[in-house]
Amino acid sequence: MPVEVWTYSDLDSMKTAVKQLRIRIREGERWRMTMEKRRYTKYHKDEIVRELAELINEKVDLKNPDKILRIDIIGKYTGISVLEPKDMFSTSQ
Repeated sequence: MPVEVWTYSDLDSMKTAVKQLRIRIREGERWRMTMEKRRYTKYHKDEIVRELAELINEKVDLKNPDKILRIDIIGKYTGISVLEPKDMFSTSQ
């Protein structure tokens, strides 16, 4: 999975990165957030999703999004990307 921005795993750093990437979700596009957390207990997943989702004004579509905001938290570092569904790999398809 491509990572566009690496940052620290505190909320302020993640918010800064999302603000930088949110322009990739264009007006009228629907989006969803996908998050993976490993070796990280500082914030609950719901708290992170709520804080980051507030930064994007477009409509959410969990089943058929145009863009996916991918958040990978690995300990003290976080990788963030804006992907299209075709960029996601799944072994269940």
